[in-house]
Amino acid sequence: MSQLTKKAIVEATVHLAQTRPLNRITVRDIVEMCGITRNTFYYHFHDIYEALECALDTAFESLKHTEGDDYEQTLFAVIDFFVEKKRLLVSLYRAIGGEQLSDYVSKQLRAILMAQLHKASDGLEVDAEDLHVICTFYEEAMIGILLRWIRNDKKERSDEQLRETLERVHRIFDGHLRLCLENCRKRSGDRV
Repeated sequence: MSQLTKKAIVEATVHLAQTRPLNRITVRDIVEMCGITRNTFYYHFHDIYEALECALDTAFESLKHTEGDDYEQTLFAVIDFFVEKKRLLVSLYRAIGGEQLSDYVSKQLRAILMAQLHKASDGLEVDAEDLHVICTFYEEAMIGILLRWIRNDKKERSDEQLRETLERVHRIFDGHLRLCLENCRKRSGDRV
């Protein structure tokens, strides 16, 4: 029962954060939506930000454990996640600032990217430093895309336009990650 309550709090908080600015959401709004008491909210979370962090942690964790060999698809699933949660991320950006949001997302993204790079490089004997360089490249590109979308919120594109852009990015970079890893393997072989 406790986990269901916690999940309900998280879902209510995310729903509210996607419909209005965080400074206009109160614990009272959340508990009324869930039909619980304030004490129950505070039993599970210190504040609204902790509930939102729990929601994002859960979402990023599921992306970390994506099954299958289509590592590039996972990378684009992360960007698609940014599109789906854009209103929430915009609210967080305005409430906590770009640097703190960027640091949090970057940490989560690095774990997802490294897991995917290890999968993709299986059997290629790629140097660990090369994997970190590739990871940093993708991480910075994806954080840059996210922050640009958030900063340009006043000129917000529709979800459909953003998805079209994602399809274009996917088409342009299809196969790029494998090529990077193979180039690193060649260099590792040359060093021996």
